Amino acid sequence: MLTTIISSLMVVLPIMQFDPNYLWLFSILLTSTFFACSLGLLIASFYQTIIEAFGILYALMMVLILPTISYFLPSWSPTWLKWIPSYHMLEGFKLALLGSGSSQYIFTLSSAFIICGFLLFLLANIRYKKALVK
Repeated sequence: MLTTIISSLMVVLPIMQFDPNYLWLFSILLTSTFFACSLGLLIASFYQTIIEAFGILYALMMVLILPTISYFLPSWSPTWLKWIPSYHMLEGFKLALLGSGSSQYIFTLSSAFIICGFLLFLLANIRYKKALVK
């Protein structure tokens, strides 16, 4: 999470300076990073090595990239893309970087990511405990 904050500041601060709402940005950054790390932990719990997990991780990355394509090609925006978490992540980052929008949306989005991340973390913890007992 510290790496996420530092690398984001290295890019956002020189380019956007003080235009973004940094409280919103850090809120989205930290909660979405926690969600993504928890998801990665859960997926990794099913495999012995990273090489074995690479196929599913690559496929998951491709699915998570789809909303980005729709963001740059507004004519292609099917409804099912809204079910992918990165769709809302992008919307939250856009609002935070522009410094406009609803703080309620940012709070709801951050809360959803932290709750989902916590649930995924608990599932990964259960999986690892079962794997270590065997």
